Amino acid sequence: MWHAHEMLFGFIGSAIGGFLLKAVANWTGRPPIQGVQLFTLVVCWLAARGVMAYDPGIPILVMVIDASYWFLLTGLMGREILLAKTIEI
Repeated sequence: MWHAHEMLFGFIGSAIGGFLLKAVANWTGRPPIQGVQLFTLVVCWLAARGVMAYDPGIPILVMVIDASYWFLLTGLMGREILLAKTIEI
């Protein structure tokens, strides 16, 4: 169970996050996310890995912390796109 969770949410989540962090910066022409915002995103990702390694018997806690990474990533990417105002849809 742990291995399947980490492959889906840990490995794939970090790959998607890394791609989006670089791609959105290229698409919008804005500087990449850095500093406190990037640190907070990394802490959310690491916290989910730590909770799963410590005690996967609390599924709601794992779910909330995993979701915080995705919500934060979505919010950061959305903010960058809205601030750029140069993307044509």
